[in-house]
Amino acid sequence: MRATLPLARHGQLIAFGVLTGLGAAAAVAAVGYGVWSDEGRIGAGFLPLTVGLVILLTCGILFAVGLRRALTGGTPAPDRPTGTDARGRGPAERARNLRIVFAVTLAMVAALPYVGLLTAFGVYITVISTVVEKRRWYVSLGIALAVVTAVQVVFGILLGVPLPGWTLTPGSWAAP
Repeated sequence: MRATLPLARHGQLIAFGVLTGLGAAAAVAAVGYGVWSDEGRIGAGFLPLTVGLVILLTCGILFAVGLRRALTGGTPAPDRPTGTDARGRGPAERARNLRIVFAVTLAMVAALPYVGLLTAFGVYITVISTVVEKRRWYVSLGIALAVVTAVQVVFGILLGVPLPGWTLTPGSWAAP
């Protein structure tokens, strides 16, 4: 007996398939813009290539997993009360979390000119991780430090992209 995939029941699977194709198309088109410049710096096609490959990879994996589940009968949905998400949060808590994320995002944007990108982003990650995701403060702080360090290393040091405000570039805090 052959498994069928009714169109109405598999909208998510179709979306992942379309996004996989779009990611591949973006990656191929990005090469035409020039991934690297003549001076050895990143070119105009670097970001579209990276984003296209990330979309291709993640949506391709999600498409393959979804297709496999659809063809084999899949796994039944877990029993949970109506209106709750996978973590058991109801509509009121999700709405509260959305308001918190919006407010903290506005605060981060407002703080950028005064404390710089890395500090504002680190505080943002710590607050969201602690308040919304309910992680312990020291775990949230560790996550924030890891992300801020990665952003500084990749963009500030390796790619030489100037980051707004105070940075951790060696020598930037030393007196002239």
